[in-house]
Amino acid sequence: MKYNELPKGHKFCMRPWRGAHVMPDGDVVACCHQTYGHWGKKDYDIKLNLATSDIGTIRNSEPWNKLRKDLISGVKNEACEYCWHLEDKGLSSMRTQGLAHHGFIIDDIDINEDGTLADNEISYWDIRDSNLCNMKCIMCGPGLSSLWNQEALDNYDGKELGYNIKNPLGNKALFHVNDVSREPIEKIIERHIDHAQAFYFAGGEPLVNDTHWRIMDMLEEREMFNTRLYYNTNLLKLKYKNWDAIRTWKKFTNLSIGASIDGIGARAEYTRTGTVWKSIEENFDRCMEHKPAVTGISMTVNIMTLGGLAEMMNWVGEKQVRENKFIYHNVLVSPAYLNINILPMEIRERLWKPIQDTIDGWDPKWKHIIKGHSFDILKEKVFNDVPPEDYQVKQRKRFKQMITQLDRVRGTNILDACPELEDFWKSI
Repeated sequence: MKYNELPKGHKFCMRPWRGAHVMPDGDVVACCHQTYGHWGKKDYDIKLNLATSDIGTIRNSEPWNKLRKDLISGVKNEACEYCWHLEDKGLSSMRTQGLAHHGFIIDDIDINEDGTLADNEISYWDIRDSNLCNMKCIMCGPGLSSLWNQEALDNYDGKELGYNIKNPLGNKALFHVNDVSREPIEKIIERHIDHAQAFYFAGGEPLVNDTHWRIMDMLEEREMFNTRLYYNTNLLKLKYKNWDAIRTWKKFTNLSIGASIDGIGARAEYTRTGTVWKSIEENFDRCMEHKPAVTGISMTVNIMTLGGLAEMMNWVGEKQVRENKFIYHNVLVSPAYLNINILPMEIRERLWKPIQDTIDGWDPKWKHIIKGHSFDILKEKVFNDVPPEDYQVKQRKRFKQMITQLDRVRGTNILDACPELEDFWKSI
């Protein structure tokens, strides 16, 4: 059957049918929000990692088939609990966004009632095949940043910061899925490339990743210039080896450049360690010059960036970012000690006031940048997500412990970059 023939009350999501999210350690899941630890991984691990299985077998394995069958039947499979959490609050999720924006993939899917795949074609790729990164953002960790991993190896025993330092090859800071995969990821993708309709590149940092550029070469060689390309990039480098991102992007007709910028100036350089603000701003301006309609900001709101959101909004307005290209309602969930839900309500209210004042007083020519629905989502997350008090106390202590240790290692001071947190910091 087709999507429009599904039973009433279904929870269909296109990614388990057409998606593949490839991680540096070889795990393959349907999307980046999937809590695959709930899939009975002890039972099915042999089927879910490229070290022991091929991608076709993984995608047609028992847990994937059960997930698809549950979605058809309207059952909220626990692997997708983050989407259910958002939807229960009336917010958009990865699933609903896919339904809204990926009809070009959905309409082509043949759906088996038992959850098995009618075919094993992959149309939507989420490529995070390496932890190679030129930054070590505080909200990230060793598993997705080679610089973070090197710092952790040099300074911690793997327990001090509470991270499982990922080292498939021992004490190696940089690792790649090909270190463990039975078949190189480039060969896997090339085998499916003729069916590809969309790629989502994140990281690590995709613009310094050889796999990303080899995929772009594959698409160019086949003149697949209508393939949709979605990026989350820190924009520190637009040129890599013989490749130039702007020159390549000009050839593609469906492109979205999401710059991972959470603050400006010193705040940016503190929260996303490795940022050179002058270079980031110059590269953003270059993208706006050549691809203004598709260049935007993908901001992660957390304890350290909420207080700079008003300043960020004004910067985005001055850059004249296009409508719907400023994503500012993505509130960080993990690590939990950076989630704004551990802030006392009086501090949330104090940090919110300049945001509200900025919007109320904004020049009308910038008003289109802030969409009402997105603003409502952010406000909902800021004020209506209130965990139990004992949980908040625990995470606040964790926050101070983690930041203190990172500041010691990196020679930084959180209050220099985020002075609005001084009272909160001293209260812990």
